[in-house]
Amino acid sequence: MLSDLHNHSLFSDGINTCEELIEQAIALGLQRVGLVDHVWRRSEWVPSFIDSTNRLKEKYEGVIQIVTGLEAKALTCAGELDLNDKWREKVDYILGSIHRIPSGSNQFYSKHDQSLDKSKVYEDWLSTIQGLLRNDMVDIVAHPAAELIQYKIPLEEETIKLLCHLGKLSGKVFEVNVKYKVPIQAFLNQLIVQNIPLSIGSDSHSTAQQKLRLGDIIATHQSLALCNLI
Repeated sequence: MLSDLHNHSLFSDGINTCEELIEQAIALGLQRVGLVDHVWRRSEWVPSFIDSTNRLKEKYEGVIQIVTGLEAKALTCAGELDLNDKWREKVDYILGSIHRIPSGSNQFYSKHDQSLDKSKVYEDWLSTIQGLLRNDMVDIVAHPAAELIQYKIPLEEETIKLLCHLGKLSGKVFEVNVKYKVPIQAFLNQLIVQNIPLSIGSDSHSTAQQKLRLGDIIATHQSLALCNLI
C-alpha cells in the first residue's frame, strides 16, 4: 500500500488543513495518508484535531485510508514524552521523536554551543533513544538518528546493533524518513536484516512538500517492497 505516514497540518506547524493534505494525497495517487501533528502536554487543540480527523475518515472512506497520530518529543534522557497520556488511545499511533537532545541535567544541548563535548552529547542521545524504545507510549521512532547529523556526530556500528536489538525486543516501528534521509544506509540494512517493522514518511508540512517528496516516497516503497512495512 503506497503510504505516507508523516504529514503535519495547521493544527501544529503545517500550513495546510488536514483535508487539503488528504486531497493532495489522493491527487498524488497515495493509498494511505497519515495526519500527524506535533503535540505538547498542554496542547489545547488535540480534541479538535481528533474530531476533525474522525469526520474526515468517514468522509473519505473507500477513497483513501486515513490514519492519525501525534508526534511527541523526548523531554529527558529516559525517553519521557511531552504528551498528555489521555490522548494515547484517541489516535492510531504515537511518533516518539528527538528534536533537541536532552542532557542529563534535564536541559537540552544546542548545536550552536562551541564548547560541546560531543562524546557526552552522543551518550545522552543514546540514553534518550533507548528510553523511547522502552516507552510503552511510543509506537514509531521518528526520523531515527537525524539529530546526530546536526552535530556532525557519526552513528557507531555498535550503537546500530544495540538499537536493532532493543527494537526487536520492544516491537517498535522505525520510521524511514525521506525528508532527513534516515536511517542511514548501514542502520537501515540492519533493520531490514532483522525484519524490524518500518514506516515511511515524508515529514511534510504542506501540500507543496507532499508533491515535492512523492518521488522519494515511491522510490522508498519500491526499495523496501519485500521488507516488514506497516
